[in-house]
Amino acid sequence: MEAIKELPRDIVASIGPTLAVFLPLVKAHESEISGIKHKTFKYGATERHQLDVYFPSGNFGGKAPVLFFVYGGGLMSGDRVFEPPADLFYRNVGAFFAKQGIVTVIADYRLYPHIKFPDPAEDIRDAMVWFVSNIDEVNKDVSTPADVDNIFIRGHSAGGAVAATLVLMPDLLPQDLRPRIKGLILQAGVYHFRDIVPLNPDVTSSYYGNEVQQREREPLGLVERAPENLLRGLSIITMIAEYDPPEYLAMHQDITKALNEKLGTPVQEIVMQGHNHISPNACLYSGEGEGWAFEVAEWVKVKSGI
Repeated sequence: MEAIKELPRDIVASIGPTLAVFLPLVKAHESEISGIKHKTFKYGATERHQLDVYFPSGNFGGKAPVLFFVYGGGLMSGDRVFEPPADLFYRNVGAFFAKQGIVTVIADYRLYPHIKFPDPAEDIRDAMVWFVSNIDEVNKDVSTPADVDNIFIRGHSAGGAVAATLVLMPDLLPQDLRPRIKGLILQAGVYHFRDIVPLNPDVTSSYYGNEVQQREREPLGLVERAPENLLRGLSIITMIAEYDPPEYLAMHQDITKALNEKLGTPVQEIVMQGHNHISPNACLYSGEGEGWAFEVAEWVKVKSGI
């Protein structure tokens, strides 16, 4: 982890060097990662409508909570498994949380330029609806089945915005799905564009619209306008890395403050010490920097009554 603090804070500049730090460490655990049972399903019409499900090994007793992980990529890139030689990344995420006794789902979603607001959130919603509706098929021949009454969502970076949009838009989730969602984990997300220069302005304007529309559609605006009862009963964590870019720290502070005011009680905050924007997911199954993930896994299990 010492190498991370020496890397650039700029997200794009840090991706390659960060993955290079962790790839050999994760590679050493390739057989264990590959040994975690997983299945791939198609939940919609296109090749971007696929999801991977990772299952706990052994019998944890009863059913397991479900964690949907929504990856980032600026709404321009991202896949549920990286391209070789980095193809252990995101597989390591699914396998890590499955090892902790949590069924983990990683779904692809449509990307720019083939999207309009809120298509990616609708894709994740559709993945969740498919998962719940086809749970008998999903749970077939597994030792620890998924509990679709205990669903949690973790979104990172642009995926944090997608996850927040899904939960915060009042009419996006079906009425029979929303009560199943017990927790939301927002990790270094893109929450607003107020005094923030977007990483890619063309993508931002194409997806969110003009400045007025951006203010209405960005996650911070959705929190500010959310009905009082929308988040009732929902547990929330906000997370930021020690070496995240300053604008992400500012957005983290803004969304956390807004959620605290909306809920009337503080959400749980996690500062991932020693990490940059990329390393929290890359480190899983490396044996280094995994403390945040153990904390999240324990939180999920406690909130689901395990």
